[in-house]
Amino acid sequence: MRKTFLAAAASIGALMLASTPASATDITFNLDNVKLVDGGTLTGWFTANLDTFDIVDFEITSSANSTFTGATYTKSGASSATLLPQYLWATFSAGNSILLLNFKDAITPKGVELANTGYEFAGGYSRATVSGSLSPLAAPVPEPATWAMMIGGLALVGSSMRRRKVKVSFA
Repeated sequence: MRKTFLAAAASIGALMLASTPASATDITFNLDNVKLVDGGTLTGWFTANLDTFDIVDFEITSSANSTFTGATYTKSGASSATLLPQYLWATFSAGNSILLLNFKDAITPKGVELANTGYEFAGGYSRATVSGSLSPLAAPVPEPATWAMMIGGLALVGSSMRRRKVKVSFA
């Protein structure tokens, strides 16, 4: 019995060491109800890697008004795009445009509200965000190491339950 337990523990340990963490998780966020100060809107999405805080891709469109013609911002058109825990900042060389989304709290896989200090700057004009939020499209998948730890824990609990034998004696 002891040999079986040691063999199971050794195989679980080897499984946990062999399972390398999954590549960093990319999560796509939708812009929900993002309103601008003049009644305009921002719509679209962006995909972020929350392990490395890289912007994988994005497409965000602003609506037009009397001052702004409206624009579609994409990663391929950006001269730089940065994601920090509380900011998505993208600059565009064409038209001297800047898009900044300032999150109320650090961005997480659960989503986040936008703060009122995000703004769009294009052609010498700027306008601020008034409200809105980000919501993730799908929950991240657990890493293989997480699965291995869960299965190993269940195996240990099962083996300890199996080993426990109560001897009943009558007086």
